[in-house]
Amino acid sequence: METLALTALLDRHYGIQSPVFLPVRGGTTALDFKVASPQGTYFLKVFQKELANTAFWTDRIHRYIPLLSWLRQDGALCPHLPEPVPTKDGGVCCQDDARVLLLYTFLPGSVLPGNTLKPAQVEALARVTAALHNLPTNSPPCPPTEKEDCGAPFLPELEGLLADRWHYRLSAEARFLAEPFTGLIQQKIIELTHLQAAARAGSWPLVLCHTDLHQWNMMDCAGRLVILDWEGAKRAPAESDLMFFVSQPFADAFLRIYRQARPGFTPDPDALRFFILRRKLEDIWLFTRALSLDRMTGAELEQNIRWLRACFAELGKESFSVE
Repeated sequence: METLALTALLDRHYGIQSPVFLPVRGGTTALDFKVASPQGTYFLKVFQKELANTAFWTDRIHRYIPLLSWLRQDGALCPHLPEPVPTKDGGVCCQDDARVLLLYTFLPGSVLPGNTLKPAQVEALARVTAALHNLPTNSPPCPPTEKEDCGAPFLPELEGLLADRWHYRLSAEARFLAEPFTGLIQQKIIELTHLQAAARAGSWPLVLCHTDLHQWNMMDCAGRLVILDWEGAKRAPAESDLMFFVSQPFADAFLRIYRQARPGFTPDPDALRFFILRRKLEDIWLFTRALSLDRMTGAELEQNIRWLRACFAELGKESFSVE
């Protein structure tokens, strides 16, 4: 990463000068840095435009950052949300020909490890999720948000890649990993398509959802739970958030607290099935796409192979029932 280009962008758009960049272990969508400067300490996400999946995430920035800023006005939610930093002209991000920069106030803390949420963290997560789902979203002041349409636009590309009938081919690494699971993937695609038809014919209630509530998107900040990465926020069935918890060891405790704030709510097993299967197949598509289109070597290649291998290992092990 060219720190000179990052330095110039931060100065021009944020008035941040003499930054020092410290790489931070992040997720799969961007390069992450802690930025120390005389003006303050920040968390910087750098999306590289040359990568195959970047637009999948950056196209959403202008929608979800205003929503995140609005959510921070809610007293119950604000302590649990990151704080985006606007540019000098009030923009939500900045960019040049090669990259998109998204800046937040730095949060000292650590990402939650594994599936080891403490009881207090489970309680906080359940209350924050319920508070989000209870917000009115159909009219102002809630900013415009995407509405879940139960689509799966990635399926033709995924099927074409597996059948070697797409405009690009799977890399040798992706094909080696995918071949033992091709039949299972096709089975799950058929199952998802049937669920999709039923979903569009029905009427699952919509609430405001995060849609990516796995533990790599949660931090412990001196005992305070903070939920990160709101790229997928939209009006959707509550199950698009709850799907991340139904198979966890803390599921019963989470749902007990969640239902106290949303009395009478019962998760729909078909909705859980749809969102779990769609997410698993979408992750497989994203990783096979990245491995096949992006030039990766060394540690980056090994990490993406591990992620894709983990996706295949979990396929077919879904749990959809909620007591």
